[in-house]
Amino acid sequence: MKDRVIIVTGASRGIGRGLALHFAKAGATLVVTGRKPDRLAEISAELDQLGAPHLALPLDQADRDGAFALAEQTMSQFGRIDGLVANAQTFRSVTPLEEVTERDMDLLLDTGPKGVLWMMQAVFPAMRDRGWGRIVTMGSNAALIGASGYGPYVVAKEGIR
Repeated sequence: MKDRVIIVTGASRGIGRGLALHFAKAGATLVVTGRKPDRLAEISAELDQLGAPHLALPLDQADRDGAFALAEQTMSQFGRIDGLVANAQTFRSVTPLEEVTERDMDLLLDTGPKGVLWMMQAVFPAMRDRGWGRIVTMGSNAALIGASGYGPYVVAKEGIR
């Protein structure tokens, strides 16, 4: 990880935060994203304390143009993109299957499979041009173990898998 430039989406909390801190401790340069400015400021402060070079940029995972702008900012600031951890995914409250709306599914698909695709498309040219790069996507074990009320979330995460 030393000196690698890695983008971690959804890095302001949970698994994304843990991964960003782990990568920072291993010497990576990071670009961390999140939707909420206050949480993004918190992870940025933690990375500052670790002395990790980084950018903390707001990103709506469903925003294709935002994904490309983020990749451009990363290239402008650090000159390359070595890795993408596509972790961000909007989560809807546990909902009985018969109450799931089209709007619920649109949100999950836009921030899940589509959002991951937009990020992969955004970083791909930089990786292709260097002849090296790694993309990691995040699934969920919810589809494997089953959980009442998580049907829409499972559909989105399995779409990513």
